[in-house]
Amino acid sequence: MLDKEKTLNIIDETIQAAETNFKEFIDVLEASRAALINLEKEKGELRSEKGKLEKEKLLLESEKTKLESEKQQLELDKKKLELETKKLEEEKQ
Repeated sequence: MLDKEKTLNIIDETIQAAETNFKEFIDVLEASRAALINLEKEKGELRSEKGKLEKEKLLLESEKTKLESEKQQLELDKKKLELETKKLEEEKQ
């Protein structure tokens, strides 16, 4: 009878250990699921932010092009004024 009780005790302990392991496994799965949900949410937010940044980049590039064009025009105007100034100085003499 003693061997039978030992065997039953070993079986009970094995079942309890398996239950504990299974519960821990479920906890790990639930934590992983929560982390995955958070990552998916962050991924969506990052996509949105990326889209905004790309639009801003295009706007900045457009503004840069406009400023470069204005700079070229100002340089041309400066050269014209320098030529006119030189011409007026020559006429004075």
